[in-house]
Amino acid sequence: MDPSPSEAPRIFELPAHKFRTRLLRLLIRLIKRPIESISGLRACDRVHARAWKMPKDIPFSDRAMQAVGVRVNFSAEERRAYRKKAPWSWCPTTLSAASKA
Repeated sequence: MDPSPSEAPRIFELPAHKFRTRLLRLLIRLIKRPIESISGLRACDRVHARAWKMPKDIPFSDRAMQAVGVRVNFSAEERRAYRKKAPWSWCPTTLSAASKA
């Protein structure tokens, strides 16, 4: 089952074809889907597929972060609020350095 050019390749999967004996390959094929689901490989594949389908002019790492809902642009207001709630704000040197920024 080769993916078409418009379809993302499955890169996070157990390679059943790499096991030497037929019996072991059969066993791996039988338990492959549950193991992939439990270990999170299927979820990783879905994230990869979503990122792969996004516009190619965006770097892949940014597409992958967008696929899982990570925001990297914060307003100045959000940054000030975070500095006030930050766990290191109790430290006087960090607090004075943060207030200068």
